[in-house]
Amino acid sequence: MAELYTTSGNVQKISHFLRSSSNNITVRPLPTHDASAPNTDSTAGSELVSSVSRHRSVYRSKLGPVDLLSTSVKPLVDALNPAINMSRVALGLCRNPPGWVRRISYWENIAALPPATTVCEDEHGSVQSTSYFADALSLQDSTLSFSDVSQHVYTVLNSVLRRLAERRTHVSADLSGGVDSTVISVLLAAQNVPFTAFHAGTDDKDNRDTQLAQKITEHFTIDLIKLDSFTKSTAGFTIPDELRGFSEAPRVWHANLPHLTTLVRSARERGSSIHCLGIGGDELFEPMPVQALLYFKQGEKMRAIKAVSLVATAARWPKVSTLRAAFSPETKQHELQWRLTRRGQNIPENTDAFSWFPNFKLPSWLSEEATEQVIEFMRTTPSRRRKKNWINTGSTSTGPLNFRGKCFGA
Repeated sequence: MAELYTTSGNVQKISHFLRSSSNNITVRPLPTHDASAPNTDSTAGSELVSSVSRHRSVYRSKLGPVDLLSTSVKPLVDALNPAINMSRVALGLCRNPPGWVRRISYWENIAALPPATTVCEDEHGSVQSTSYFADALSLQDSTLSFSDVSQHVYTVLNSVLRRLAERRTHVSADLSGGVDSTVISVLLAAQNVPFTAFHAGTDDKDNRDTQLAQKITEHFTIDLIKLDSFTKSTAGFTIPDELRGFSEAPRVWHANLPHLTTLVRSARERGSSIHCLGIGGDELFEPMPVQALLYFKQGEKMRAIKAVSLVATAARWPKVSTLRAAFSPETKQHELQWRLTRRGQNIPENTDAFSWFPNFKLPSWLSEEATEQVIEFMRTTPSRRRKKNWINTGSTSTGPLNFRGKCFGA
């Protein structure tokens, strides 16, 4: 049975209205402010907490002057107007709508509350919504000490992680050895839920992240899974010792695919239903295209397309161009060669979004001799995908973004 929530003083009125309209909807009162407080054991109103992801949202509308809320759109549509245009509803709920849509104030009067928002009824009988993210960004008092700020951030982050971990049988997270992933891992390990940390090291002997990750897991007794070294999995070339050749794998973050495959398999074996990343841009954004490739390789093509579309939406890129870039069969070798011939020129469309090296240029730390070795090696190494001399043609006949239906080994 569908459910709607409203303030306690309006439950009977809305229930009577819906019964007269033959709607099979149960109307419930919103949780009170005390019942929804983070430090209580009550679960009242727990359904009206929108998650950080899109998998659990809270929707809000009005029936006259009365606020109506629900965890799904359909009860609101049935209560307001069963003949409502669902296409307009979907457009209004789009989190990244086109510019002309943003100029329209309301689409069918249904809105989605921001992620990580809790809704309750305050002491005045009104609807009150609180966003953890808004709280975390509301430190405007210049007199706050560092201790005050750090305690506030700790409280907010711990509350969000606690809500994400509740009712889970197992959780997992990345643990790089840096500050943000360490804090997230330690807080998750304290949630009284089985927890596993994943760490991908490097071959850099001066990099102490792996040592720190090991010490952290030993100190807090955290289950740690070490993934293969990132630098070994790139299948690229090394300088100045030896030029070993190029990878023939597709260019789209192929180096991360072994990590994600191992991570997903290990997490599933442990029953993990949620995996947390660091809070930096790389950690949050980089796995998205790799996950799409994993779906594609497993035969879930529509799921892969949807995942790439979400990346395009988040970055505000044209979806068609992004899909072409994501599923391009170009190899790392050809990507490097193609960019070498176009240094200083504009790279079309969204190739940077899914390339091995965005805005490719030879590293500044290479010596002049090593740089010449790399350029010469790239010029003289034939590409298996192309029979004619790439340096003389200046461009490919198909372009770097063409879609190939069988590009990932179907």
